[in-house]
Amino acid sequence: MFHIPVMLLETSRYLISKPGGLYVDCTFGSGGHTSYLLDKFKDIKIVAFDWDEDSSKKFIEKEFGGRVSFYKRQF
Repeated sequence: MFHIPVMLLETSRYLISKPGGLYVDCTFGSGGHTSYLLDKFKDIKIVAFDWDEDSSKKFIEKEFGGRVSFYKRQF
């Protein structure tokens, strides 16, 4: 099942308040919000948590390198 992230504009407008900041995604899922935010804000880093590993995690780690850290855990 493919998930389309919603409220991306609101997320970026209200949550990203500090340039170069470190942010946490506690419900990584398919990585839609994380991918969008890393693409839009080139100087942020994200720590992501989810119980399920999937191919999008590998894609995002490859595309964004050291700017994202993924942990297979419940939050």
